[in-house]
Amino acid sequence: SNAGKLKLCECTVGGFMSFDTAAVRALSLLPSADDASKRSSVCGLLDQCTTTVGSRLLRVWLKQPLLDKDEIANRHDVVELFMNDPTLRTTLRETHLKGVPDLGRLARRFAKANRATLQDAFRLFQFIVHLPNLKDCLVEMGGDPRLDRFCKSVDSLINDFQNFVAMIENTVDLDAVKRHEFLINPRFDEGLKQLHKHKENTYGKILRHVEDTCADIGLSSDKVHLEHNLV
Repeated sequence: SNAGKLKLCECTVGGFMSFDTAAVRALSLLPSADDASKRSSVCGLLDQCTTTVGSRLLRVWLKQPLLDKDEIANRHDVVELFMNDPTLRTTLRETHLKGVPDLGRLARRFAKANRATLQDAFRLFQFIVHLPNLKDCLVEMGGDPRLDRFCKSVDSLINDFQNFVAMIENTVDLDAVKRHEFLINPRFDEGLKQLHKHKENTYGKILRHVEDTCADIGLSSDKVHLEHNLV
C-alpha cells in the first residue's frame, strides 16, 4: 500500500493550455511513430536535454504550455540566464547533470512493492549526495537571484533525504559497490560476516591464480578483466 507515502499538491489547471491528440499531431509538437530521425517535430528540434527527466519534462511543457504571463516571463528569464552564460550551462550539463538517473523510473519502482533493488537505492543515493555540488555551482557561477528558487529546491531535497543518505551509508557495502556489486554491509549479521570473509578469501585466491597464470604465459595481469556476475 502507498498509504502515507504520497502527498497532494495544489495545481491550478487553468494556468495551462491543454492540447488534444489531434492538435498535438497537427502542430507537430511530438515525434511521430514513423519519424526515425525524431527531428521533424518541435520537441525533436528543441530536445537537447542531458537527462531523461529533462526530456520528459520538455514533452509535458510542450503539450501543456503556460498561460500565465508572469510564469511565462519567469521561465524565459531562466532560459535567458543560461543562454547568456555558456560556462555555467556547460558545467551543469557536463559535470552535474550527465550522471543523473531516470528519477521518474526510480520513483515508480519505489512506489511498487518489491520492485526497487539495492542498486536502485544506491543510484538515488549517488544523486542526492551530489546535490550540494550542484547547488555550489549555481551559487558560485550563477550568482543570479533568478536561480534562488532552484537553490531552495535543492536545499529542500538535501534536507528531506538526510535519513535516507545515512541509511545507505550504514547499510550498503560501499567497497563492494566499487566492483559493481550491491550488497548489504556484512557487519550487520554474524552470518553475513562469515560469508563475506569466505568470499574475500576466495576472491584473493582467484587474483593470485590470475597473476600466476599471466606469469606463465607472459601476459600482463593489467590486461585481464574479471567479470562479476550475480548468481
